[in-house]
Amino acid sequence: MILIGKDHTISQKVVDEIKLIIPNIKIDIIGENSIYETSYIIDQKIHDENNIEEIYIGNVYDEDDLLSIVPVAGNKKQPIVITQEDKLDEKMCTWSSDKNIKNVYF
Repeated sequence: MILIGKDHTISQKVVDEIKLIIPNIKIDIIGENSIYETSYIIDQKIHDENNIEEIYIGNVYDEDDLLSIVPVAGNKKQPIVITQEDKLDEKMCTWSSDKNIKNVYF
C-alpha cells in the first residue's frame, strides 16, 4: 500500500491502525517537496510493479481532468504524470522515453 503525504501528514497511529486491519501489509509513505516530485516517485513505483505501455499526462491546475482519468489509469495500472501548466519536467521526459511507452494521453 502506498500512502501519499509527508511524515508529518500521516501519523504513525494511522499506519498502525491499517496494520491491525491488514497485518502483513507493506506500507510505503511517499511525500516529496512538490506534487511533481511525488508524481514522479509514484510513477516509478507503478513501473516497478507493472508493465507500463501508456501514460496519462495532466496539468496540476485541471483537477477535473486528472480525477476523470484516475479510474482508467487505475484499472490499467498505468501512471498519471502530473505536470506544471506550461511544461513537462525534464526528469519525467527522460524517464518516460526510457520506458518504451506506446501511448501518451493528454
